[in-house]
Amino acid sequence: MPRQCLPDSAIHTSSGFIGDNETAVETYAYSLPGSPTVYTAIVDRKACMAVQMTFNSGAAVPDSGDLGSLQVSDVTMGIKDPSIFTPPKSCDGLEEEVIRVFVF
Repeated sequence: MPRQCLPDSAIHTSSGFIGDNETAVETYAYSLPGSPTVYTAIVDRKACMAVQMTFNSGAAVPDSGDLGSLQVSDVTMGIKDPSIFTPPKSCDGLEEEVIRVFVF
């Protein structure tokens, strides 16, 4: 599996199959520098695309924190309509702000 879709710090934790044993997946765990959050990514081995992500972030209060999960299904690779990346006219004159949530 190409490593460019995961950070260098990702640790391979398991392999398996989903969806009637038709989709081979790999599971990785990683943290980003300076972040207390631990991410777990289950990645389609062929497409190098996350099919499930979970994140667990501790907190200063004991026995508390955040846990989130994201599942992705029924995805078709490719871009059918590149115009979706053209901002609507209502955005003209606004400053662009880029927020990175997940880094692969």
